[in-house]
Amino acid sequence: MSVPSHVIEGKTIVGWIEGWIVKKSRKIKTAMLEKGGWEWWAQVELAPILRTLPGDPTVQREQPIYNTPKSAVDFLITKGQQHICIELKCESLFKSSEQGRQTVEHTFYKEVNDDIYKLTTDRKAEFSNQPCMVVALCFSDEASTPLKFRMDFHDVIDLGDGWRLHIFIKYL
Repeated sequence: MSVPSHVIEGKTIVGWIEGWIVKKSRKIKTAMLEKGGWEWWAQVELAPILRTLPGDPTVQREQPIYNTPKSAVDFLITKGQQHICIELKCESLFKSSEQGRQTVEHTFYKEVNDDIYKLTTDRKAEFSNQPCMVVALCFSDEASTPLKFRMDFHDVIDLGDGWRLHIFIKYL
């Protein structure tokens, strides 16, 4: 069965994200080592990439699709009547500028799980039947190991210099 031309498939989005990772591998290695994280930078970089998906969709960041005030989805991709909601999580070496990952419990899995829960339970009615994805980008064994059994898709991209970036996707 073929997919209608007006629908953007999840695997197409994954391909666009993986293409960006390969193209930006050097910058990603630098960004993920910075205190404070690299997720915001990744969102800014990915938005114009996602706008090149088939059919020229509208891509908006930080959109209020949730019932909880002040909560926003990282990406809302709109093409015709289709809305794809994407939460992005990017592991950085440091949890914050005050605490290093080495000295605190690793919480990346919990943060990914929180986004899965939020997309599953808190969407406004007009987004409740629309496709959603949680995209998790991580490089450490501590972050990637628990996700291997929770997510629907897993790939590893070699960034060079011994760095490997795991990409995990959960389709909702």
